[in-house]
Parts: sequence; structure tokens; C-alpha cells
Amino acid sequence: MFVRLLCVALLGLGVAPAAAGEVWRAGEPMDTARSFFGTAVLGREIFVAGGASLLGPTDLVEAYDVQADYWRPVAPMPEGREQFAMAELGNEIYVAGGYTRGQEHPNADVRVYDTKSAQWSTGPNLPSPRAGFGLVALREHLYAIGGAGPAAARVLVLDRPAAAWREAASLPEPRSLLGVVALGDRIYAIGGRGADGTVSRRVDIYDTLADEWSRGPDLPGPRAGFAAAAVGGRIHVVGGVSGTKLTTLADHLVLEGGAWRTATALPTPRQGLGAGAVGGTFVVIGGGSGAGVFALFTDLANVELFGE
Repeated sequence: MFVRLLCVALLGLGVAPAAAGEVWRAGEPMDTARSFFGTAVLGREIFVAGGASLLGPTDLVEAYDVQADYWRPVAPMPEGREQFAMAELGNEIYVAGGYTRGQEHPNADVRVYDTKSAQWSTGPNLPSPRAGFGLVALREHLYAIGGAGPAAARVLVLDRPAAAWREAASLPEPRSLLGVVALGDRIYAIGGRGADGTVSRRVDIYDTLADEWSRGPDLPGPRAGFAAAAVGGRIHVVGGVSGTKLTTLADHLVLEGGAWRTATALPTPRQGLGAGAVGGTFVVIGGGSGAGVFALFTDLANVELFGE
């Protein structure tokens, strides 16, 4: 009877209940616990770089082989940074913006890691500093969306052959610590925190071919500092902080068929976590289990896998 009432309540909120048989399984933990780091997927590996720590932003980089359930060290970044954006393009990993010293002044630096030579180099800097934004790759282009900074409402596109940034249609409602996910020819900007500190449940969808934004289905509730990834044509969202910014979340939402549904929650609530998809597996990494400034004191090295 209770389960039936719960399902009715969830449907009343516009959220379908979790499907039966959906479970998380534990993977090999990272060597270093951290939060607010960057992730990028190349082949069957997820690269994890930087992040916040009690001693300041770290430069550490590790790569997780999902199939082998094994971590290996990677050449560290030229400098430590947190709340930056990271994405893969070809055989290279791009790291952009973020904070290198405290959280007062974001930077515009771009670093590029060549996975073949295992070397870091300098890339084309962002036109202006930003942090807490998303970076995704589509068709030889990188799209920088959202964030905090003097011109963070602008969507930037890096044309790889030209190695130069250009502007695209601006994000309708600027916000940082949002989820940015590419699916097909579209990019989803999910949730996040506005310049006034308000946490949003808004979803905007960018059509990369038409250079236009449209509204998507809002999240069931506001959240920021979460992880998101596309797996098998569905968008998964986990963790983050609530609208009050006082509660760290463990719940797990899936956007499927134009509507959000609940899936099995994470074993541990957390914010500032990372995620990636390898094949049909959704991989969630690290983060801090505490809300607000307490995230740094509660950093996790946990790895959880969901799906195949």
C-alpha cells in the first residue's frame, strides 16, 4: 500500500518512479579523495583531473579503466585548479577556466593534454575568465556553457581547426555549477545556481545546428553542483545540493521520452562529484558528502557504477 501511495505521489510531481532491478555497484576508489574536479571520457577510460582540497586546488590526474576496474596515474596538470571545465576532443583533453587560487577570481587559461605523447601544452585561452561551467564536444567543436564570470552568459565555441573561440547564442538564464550534456545535435543546460545564489530547476536546450535555445522539462526540484551524463539516449542526473543549499542530495533522475523519472539513489549523498558514461555504464566518482563549505572536509574517493 505504501509503495502504491509513493508511486502516486511521484507521478503527481511529474516524476515517474524508479524501475525495478536498477542497482548501483561499487568500483575501485580513486587514489585521492576530491570534489569539484573535471572529468573526460576517452575510450573505456574516465580521466579525473584537479579538484578542491584542504590545501587548495590540486593538479593531480588519474584515469579509470571502467572494464578493468583499475586506476592509473597520469601526468599532473601544469597547475592545480577547481570548478573548471574539461572535455575530450579526438585524442586530446581540454581543461579550461576555473579557480587556481581561492574562489574570488576565475581564470581564462586553457591547457591541453595529448594522450598519445602524455604531454600538457597551452591551448587557446577563453575570451574572458569563468568557472563552474560545462564544456562538451560535438563534431570537432567544443562548447563552453554557463558558469560564473564577467561574461559567463555567452556561449563560446572552439572551432578546433581554427583554434579560436567564437560566440554563439547566449544561455537564456545564466547560471553556474549546472549540468551540461550533449545528446545528438543538442546540448542540455540543466539546473545550476544563478548570479544571485538562487538554485534553479530550469532546463534549456541548445540546438547546435540552428544556434537556438528552447525550454526543456524542468527538474522536479532545484539543484546545483551535481553530476550528469548521457547514457544510451537518456540523461542521468545525480547528487548536488538542494534549493536551500543546506542539503546534499543522493537522488538520481533520468530524462527519458521528454520527462524525468526517478532511478535508484546513490548510496551516499554528495555534491561536487563527477560522472561519465562508458558504453552502457553510468559512472559516478568522488564528491563531498557535506553541504556548503563542509564538502571539503567530507571528500570521497568512492566510485559507483550503474547499468551494464
